[in-house]
Amino acid sequence: MHNNRSKKWYYPTWKAHSITDLDPISLKARGIKGVISDLDNTLVAWDLKDSDLVAKRWINSLKDASIPLIIVSNNNPERVEKAVSGLGVPFIAFSLKPSSIGIKKALKELNLSKKDVILVGDQVLTDLFAGFFSNIKTVLVDPLVETDHWNTKINRFFEKPFMNRIKKAKGIEWKIK
Repeated sequence: MHNNRSKKWYYPTWKAHSITDLDPISLKARGIKGVISDLDNTLVAWDLKDSDLVAKRWINSLKDASIPLIIVSNNNPERVEKAVSGLGVPFIAFSLKPSSIGIKKALKELNLSKKDVILVGDQVLTDLFAGFFSNIKTVLVDPLVETDHWNTKINRFFEKPFMNRIKKAKGIEWKIK
């Protein structure tokens, strides 16, 4: 089992282009039984009011494979509920990432242990740090769009040095199994 603490604290367990790279067969091959996902710029564009077809297909592929998904977002409940309405996916809003508070709630909701889940997100300072503090595996995905909310722009500025190191890292690319 991978221990996030065995690598530098800002490194993801894996790096993928998007959520759609995380197909159910590859997840199960790695012993992953559940997925915790960020919402904005990971699952849907931050400025999109509701979910898109790509996200719906990916979520349905997880459901078909009996891999539960929960959304953990720092955004407000109204935004998260609107974005995931009609998908039948539970969520935790105001999750306080990078703290582990929202992740612990998600694990309880999924009824799974840390070793059985991954946290998927597009930011180092919130998503990867939350995974590190929770000691769970992480997947860093590229942001869906190049624009960001004003507060995320601040995070992106401070995470640039980390992202440059992650881009050069070897052996963390998500490979389809």
